[in-house]
This record gives sequence, C-alpha cells and structure tokens, in this order.
Amino acid sequence: MKLFFLHVLLLIPSTMLAVQKDSIFISQFVKDSFTQYGVRNAFVTVMNLEGYVLDTIRTQPGNGSHDAQVWQLAVPRRNTTFRIRVEHTDYETNEMVVEMKNPARLNSFRFPDMLLKRIFADKEISLNEVTISATRIKLCYKGDTIEVDARAFKLAEGSMLESLVKNVPGCELHDNGDIYMNGRKVDYLTLNGKDFFKGNNRIMLDNLSYYTVDKLQFFNQRSERSQLMGKDVERPDFIMNVKLKQEYSIGYLGNVEVGVGTHERWMGRGFALRFTDNSRISLFGNANNVNESRHPGGDGKWGQSDSPEGDTDTYSVGGELLVDDKRERYKEVFNASLLWNKSHDEQHTTSQQFIQQGDIFGYSSGVTAKQGFKFNIKNKFTLKRVGLISDTRLDYFDYDNDAVMRSVQFSEQPNEDWTQVLDSIFSTSQSNKMLDIMVNNVQDASYNSGRRWTAEQKFDYHKSLPWGDDLMLTARGLWNGANNDGNSHYWLRYANGDIPDDVQERLSRSKSHSYDLHFGVQYAIHFLTGWHLIFDMAHNQQNADERNNLYRLDWDENFRPGEMLPSLTDYLHLRDANNSPDIDNTKHEEYVTASLHKHDYDSRRGRYFSFTTALNARYVSQDGIYTRGENTARPSDHRRLLRPSVDIEYQTRQWHETYKLHYDTEMRPLKLAQVVDLTDTSNPLAIQKGNPDLRPSIVHNLSFLFSSRFGTHGQFALLRSSATVMNSLVAVNSIYDKNTGSSTYIPVNVNGNWAYNSSIDLHRALTKDRNLNIESHTSYNYQHSVDIKDNARNTVKQHIVEQNLKLEYKRKQFALSLLSGISWNGMRLIGVDDINNVNFNYGANLQADLPFKLHLSTDIRMYSRRGYADRSLCTNNLLWNAQINSTFLNGRLLVAAKAFDLLHQISSTHTTFNSQARIETWCLSLPSYFMLSVQYKFNRNPKRK
Repeated sequence: MKLFFLHVLLLIPSTMLAVQKDSIFISQFVKDSFTQYGVRNAFVTVMNLEGYVLDTIRTQPGNGSHDAQVWQLAVPRRNTTFRIRVEHTDYETNEMVVEMKNPARLNSFRFPDMLLKRIFADKEISLNEVTISATRIKLCYKGDTIEVDARAFKLAEGSMLESLVKNVPGCELHDNGDIYMNGRKVDYLTLNGKDFFKGNNRIMLDNLSYYTVDKLQFFNQRSERSQLMGKDVERPDFIMNVKLKQEYSIGYLGNVEVGVGTHERWMGRGFALRFTDNSRISLFGNANNVNESRHPGGDGKWGQSDSPEGDTDTYSVGGELLVDDKRERYKEVFNASLLWNKSHDEQHTTSQQFIQQGDIFGYSSGVTAKQGFKFNIKNKFTLKRVGLISDTRLDYFDYDNDAVMRSVQFSEQPNEDWTQVLDSIFSTSQSNKMLDIMVNNVQDASYNSGRRWTAEQKFDYHKSLPWGDDLMLTARGLWNGANNDGNSHYWLRYANGDIPDDVQERLSRSKSHSYDLHFGVQYAIHFLTGWHLIFDMAHNQQNADERNNLYRLDWDENFRPGEMLPSLTDYLHLRDANNSPDIDNTKHEEYVTASLHKHDYDSRRGRYFSFTTALNARYVSQDGIYTRGENTARPSDHRRLLRPSVDIEYQTRQWHETYKLHYDTEMRPLKLAQVVDLTDTSNPLAIQKGNPDLRPSIVHNLSFLFSSRFGTHGQFALLRSSATVMNSLVAVNSIYDKNTGSSTYIPVNVNGNWAYNSSIDLHRALTKDRNLNIESHTSYNYQHSVDIKDNARNTVKQHIVEQNLKLEYKRKQFALSLLSGISWNGMRLIGVDDINNVNFNYGANLQADLPFKLHLSTDIRMYSRRGYADRSLCTNNLLWNAQINSTFLNGRLLVAAKAFDLLHQISSTHTTFNSQARIETWCLSLPSYFMLSVQYKFNRNPKRK
C-alpha cells in the first residue's frame, strides 16, 4: 500500500495547490420554448442588476441534447446578481434576473435555461427555384467533428447503413458491429443525437436504409456521468452520430423488402421508425436463409477467410421506445429483441502438431446442426435533475445442438488430401499404407441442449456538492443460471493392437448458478486549475456454483446403443464420479483507484489536450471447493494487484494533427480452475491437470497513434503502433503420448512472449475536383510466442505483412474502383520447416447508370493462395457478383436482380499458427445463387402549420 499512497501524492502537482482563480465562468442554455431545441446565434446581453452592460456575446454549440446552444462568460468570483437579456430576429426578446451564490471552488456556474417564444410570420415569401450542381466531398473536418457526406457515396440501391460505413475512408467495421474511425473505437452509435439500441450496433447497421442518411458525424461527447455533473469527470465518449435527411427527421419512415432466389434462398425484412422532437419508437423484423449482408458492387471482403460460414435460417424481431423529456427532467429508453436461428455447418481441418519425437499430422471432419432462441430486454431510466440512473437487463438463451465428428492422427503426413484420407480410414477397405502410419482415429456423435439466463440491475447516483466537488454511488447485482443436458456415442480406436478400443456411451447433466454484487463510491475533487482528482472505492463479491454429472451408460452390460434408460434413478450407479466435478467458488475484491486527469478544449483555436493517469490497487481473495469422486481440493489465492496507466491525447492546428499515447501494466489474477491439483480424464485424448504453483501474469501494453490531414487534395495519414510484453504468461504445457496419441495439458508460467504491431493508412485525392482518389493500407505484425511442449521450451517467430491499395474514380452517376491486396504470413520454429503462406487478390468494383432507368452494381476479384501444406487449399478463386435494379413510384419501389458468386468459386478457409501447431480449416459456404427482390420504402411527414 505504500506504493499506492506514493502514487497518489505524485498525482497532485503544485499547480493544483495554487490559490483560487479570481474569475469563474457563467453559462446558460438558450432554447426554443416549445421544441426545447437550441436557438442558434442568439444575441446575449449580460448586465448587472442596475442595467449596466458587462458584456455581450452570442450563443455557440455546446454539450447537451437537442442541438444545444449555450453562451459562456468569465466574471469575477464573488456573489453577484445578473440581468440577462437574449434577443433573436425569429423570437420574442426575453429577460431573466439570476443570482450567483457561493461560487466556492466551482469551475463554472450554470444559470437556468433561457426559453424564447418563436415569432410566426404573417405572410409567405416565394423564391424562384435555383438548381446548383457541385462536387460533393466525402469527408471533411468541422472543428473537432469528422463529418461524412452520405450523398457523396455511390452505393447499390437497397444498401443499408453497414455498406456506407464500410466505404468511409479511415473507417473499419468488424463482424461483431464494432466500428473504428482513424484507429479509435466508436463507443456507441446515436441516431439524430439520441441513443439507438445502445451497445448493439448491428441493429442500426443492418436495418437503417442508406438512402435516409444525410451525414455521419464522429466526435467526442461528454459521457452520461459528465453530463449529469455538468463537467468532465471522466474520459469523453467517442460517438458516431447518424444524422437523417431533413425529410426523414420527423414523422414516419420505413422500408420493407422481400426476395426469392435459386437454391431455395429467400429473405424478408422490415423496418419502421416514428420520430418526434422528444420521442422515438422503432420496430424491425428480419427473416432469411442467405447468411449475407454484403451487396454486389461494394468494398465488402468476399475472400476465403471473410465468407459467411454455414447454412443459417434466421428470424428476428425487435423494437425500441425512447422518450426524452423536452424539459430535461427524465429520459426513458426501452428495447427488446427476439432471435430464432437454425444452422447447418460443415468443417474440415488439417493440422500439424510440433512434437520433439516427430510431428503429428491430424485430419478431421465435422457436421453440426444447431437451433436456438434468444430473448433480450433492456431498460434505462434517468432522472436528470436528481442524478439517478437505473439500468435493467434480462437475457435468455435456449439451444439444441447435434454434431457428428471424425478425426485421425498420423505419425507421418499422407500424400492424399483430407477427403481421401478420411474416406480411406473410415471405410471397410482401409489402406494398409495409411494404417501403418496411423496413431488413432475417433468417431463421435453428440447431442446437447440447454438454456442460459442473465438478470442484471444497476443504479448510479450522482450528486454535485455545493463547494464544487462531486459524489457518485454505484450498486449492481448480476445473476446467472445455466442448465445443459447432453449425450454422445464416442468410439476411439488405437493403431496399437495391444491397446483395446475405447467405446463410451456418455450422458451428461449439468447446472450452474452465480451472482456478482458490486458496491462503489466515487469522490471527485475539481481544482480551479482544470485538474480533477478522483478516488474510487468499491467492493465486489462473486459466487459460482456448478454441479456436473457424467454417466457412463456403457458400464451397464445390459445397455444397448440407441436405447435410453427410463429414469434418472436407473443410471445413478453409472455416474463417473472422478469426471463429475462439483465446484463452489467465492471471490471477494476490494478496489481503490486514484486518478488524475485534465481536459483542455479550445474550440476557437481548434486544440484539445487530455491527460489521465490512474493507479488501481485491489485485494483479491479467492476460495474454492472442487470435488471429483472421493478427492476434494480447496484451492485459494489471496493477493494484492496493481494496475497503473497513463493516457495522453493532443490535437492541434485546427484538429489537423492528433497524437495519442497509452501505457498500462496489468497484473492478472489466477483462475482457481487452473491451480486445482485434480485430473480430468473425461476425454481420453485430452487429459487436463491443474498446477498449484502457478503465478499471476503481468502484461505491459504500450500504444501510439498519429494522424494528420494536410494539403489541398484531401490528404490524410494515420500511423498506429503498439507493443505488448507478457511476463509469467499462463500457457499450457502439452505432453504428447506417441503410443496412444493422447495429450496431457498442464498450465505453466513462461517468459519471453511479446508482440509488436504497426500500420500506416494513406488517402489522397489525385485531382482538384477529388473525383480520382487513392487509398493505401500497410501493416506489419510480429508475434514472439514462447510455449512449453513436452516439457521443452518452444519459440515461434511469426511475421505478417499486408498491403492493400484502392484507386477510385467517381463522376456523377458513375463510380469505378480498382483494388488489390497481398499478405505474407511467415513462421519460424526450430526443428520445423519454415511456413510461408501468401494470399493475394486483385479486382474491380463498378457502379453505373444504364439506359431505361437501370442501375448496375458489380464487383469481380481474384483471390489466390500459395504456400499451404494442404495443397488443396492452394487455389485461385475468381468471385463475381452483380446486381441490376430499377426504381418505380417516384423512387419508393425498388426491384433488384442479384447474382452472388456467378462463377461458383466461393469458399471459406482459415489458418492458425502458434508454438504448438499449425491448423488449416475449411468451412461450408453458401452456394452461388440468383435472387429477385422487391423493396418498398415510405415516409410521411407532419403537415406544416
């Protein structure tokens, strides 16, 4: 603890001990009395009580909802009464007398909102129609906001928001919906400045039509806690706001689409949105078996490692209700969603295990059928003036899975591909040559079903104290439950004739329950110099209880495969006690965190500086009871853990340049399951053991980011670099038995693991009209992996180099892109042949208007792979997709003909390297198909009064 208090003392620089400032900022929001929207460019006169003018100022954009407009002025720090007058040509003049009492250590003093009543004109003024044509700029900077003009992009008709985001320069969209802009993760999305299914970006990405979007805006916004406090008490959120076109910003809007295709493909979806100034209700539904969200003619990756896997039927419905009181007293957000899915998947894997006695080569094939149901409810209620937030969440998941798997291990690599190998081993006429090098083979048919549920309730309370500090209280309760029932027919055959086959008929029953309780208090001290010192104290308590039962029906000599025993009592005596663990874990954590931060924002000069340093000290106490048969272990771990961190961000030159630096050291607590001195033999080929001598891992992370926009041709550069050093990393020592092909896994600590990543992104317009643009992405990743294999230290050096280029030309209704990319994945391991995999691609995208009001969207790209051990994966795949569409009923009806994978070339493959093995996997992909779809879009706006 001495180190903790020393760090706290170092957090308090002499600047914070300076005398109080002589001035304080007074501020006030100016709003429309009816809509509660901010009144732009209102003229404000600040006077004393006698009417003497102290200063005049105009409203400026500020933090808050409804396009907030605020004025701010520095005045002497003393008790004062002010007379405020606000004028605007469209509103009646209003005055207010306000008093500033006891400014104490407050950095600012906010007066009650000034409400203005709009003046309605008596007559209409008609203007002649003027048409202006101009080249639209895709991306520009407005202060600290990155603004993307959606109208500047030429996308296929019927595209959703996802397609637009994927085409924004510097923007990355991951499969789970995470969005990164210029290397920074977007915390959450908003729609017209309001939350929309917060935490689930996919809802908006998949259901909001691209044609409704006017702008995408990326900017820093005060966190919800900071907004309640009226000051920056924590790091701001990075927001992507989707601003709708004016005609879709109030009233009704929606779209419905249905499609039918070859190979029994079909899809249907609908989305409806009702907007008012202070409320919103949205509904969505989606049903399809195409497992695909990309559109022909876009930049979506269609390569082997990016193709959707499996054949999936999906049905989903959901909705959200938002009510934001225009007087800013409360805010209510409720959303719910239901999802049903059914999938069929096939997977084939080839592997090479690096063994000292000689490498082992594996081949496997599996077929799975899954179906499930998910239900999710979230409710968030905020009392803004009270400072109370209530968060409620309920999740439920029900599933049924069937799987059939075949696998085989060899001491030498066969010359045949995986299909011939598996067909030979599991046929009646087996190849003697393969049997001579075979170690074992397995057939396993399994079924399991179950359900999981989670309930969570959280309360946050925030109180601004009269002397300028803030108090925050937090309470959270989380409860989880799960049940799982399964059975499997497992048949393991050894090549060694002296070892009998292992045939198992397994029946499993498991239940688990857990809870997580958290109570915290935070006190924030705000110094007049702009520094904030925050202390967090919290208690966290967790408990997890598991009951696992494995029954070996094959131990009953009267049992016949395919038969089921009539009741549980009939097979209680067949319980495999040594592989039926009962677990009871309890964990207590005491947190103390001291953090110091400062945020300086200069909107006039376009500068932003942020500095945050923190030290988290926690005491973790873990106790467990693990029982396997007659063996009981009581592992425990009690230790103090520290996590210091530093974050620095600086933006300058009207936000032309950004610098970011981050460092943290994390001491990771142990998992009791890894230190239990018990053995799990439920899988004969994968025996699990614990290690009571494990030590916690220590991980150091350092990252740097630099971005710059310069010149008159839309030039942009982004450099990202990061390094990670891992000490005492918990790895797994795999001890291989060459006689049986089984492995024993024991967790161990290893040193020497580190990684480095670096990338450069460049964008430049090649012509003054910005119709011709070039983009480049270059990256280098290095992984220095140290592991233990057969009690010996293994070191793998892996290099990944990638280069992608895009040349785009756009003019009016024509857009053409040329694309290319190449990546090299090299691995070096002593005693193993070097692995050098190369993937490269090249192709083009085209968007063009055709005669008869037709529009063409198409993309074609060659994907090639070289250097793979399984020669069947060294392929050339030419992927071609196309769409032709036309609109009717003034653009409200869209009819489209889509063709996916016209040349029948698509496939899905993945490659994994580590210090223990090389794994190459092929997965089932959708067949090529043709689809005809019809989309109807509608909107209705209220009549102007």
